[in-house]
Amino acid sequence: MLHFAQFAMILLTLLIAPCSGAEGLAWIWSGKQAGDKERVLFRRDFEVPENVVSATLTSSADNWHRLCVNGVFLEWNRDWQKVARVDIKKNLKPGARNVIAVEAGNEGGPAGFVLLLQMVLADGKVMKLCSDGTWLCAKEAAEGWEKPDFDSKAWARAVEVEKMGGGPWAQIQFSENPAIGAEEATSKKHPAEAVVR
Repeated sequence: MLHFAQFAMILLTLLIAPCSGAEGLAWIWSGKQAGDKERVLFRRDFEVPENVVSATLTSSADNWHRLCVNGVFLEWNRDWQKVARVDIKKNLKPGARNVIAVEAGNEGGPAGFVLLLQMVLADGKVMKLCSDGTWLCAKEAAEGWEKPDFDSKAWARAVEVEKMGGGPWAQIQFSENPAIGAEEATSKKHPAEAVVR
C-alpha cells in the first residue's frame, strides 16, 4: 500500500513534463499587441513538494515588473535588460497551494514578461515552472489579487508573445544554474529536470 507521501510524488510526476534550458519559456502579455503605459497583472498557482531544498526565481519584463510570492513583495525591477534573480525558498509553503503574482508595465513599444522558477528537491531533481500560456492575467483586480486565496476564475489566459530568445528580447538569457545554493543543497551533479504544469 502506498504511503501518502509516495502517492503525492506519483501524482506530482504525472503533472510534469520534461523541460531543459530555455525550452518552454515564453515572454507573455495580455495580448500580442501591447498598449502604451499598459499595466498587466499575472498569476500562477502551483503546488510545492515537501522536500524542496532550494528555490530560485529569475524574471524580466519590458519595461518593468513587481514580483510577489504568496502575497509578499520581493522584487521591483525597473530595467528590463537586467534580469532579476531571487531566492524564494523561505517564502514557499511546502505541501500547500502557492502563488506567484506579478504586476508588469509597458512604457511603449513591444511588451512582455518572462519568468523561470527552479526548485531543487532533496533527491537532486529540479522542478521548473515557466512563464507560458498557462498563466492568468488581468488589467484590473480587487484587493488581495496577489494572495493564494484570491479567486482568479474570471481572469484570462496569458498570451505567448515570443519564446525565450526571440523577438526584441533575444539578448536576455537566464542562467542554467538551477538555484542559488543548489550545489550545497544536493550531491547530484546533473539533477533530472521537470516542469510544473
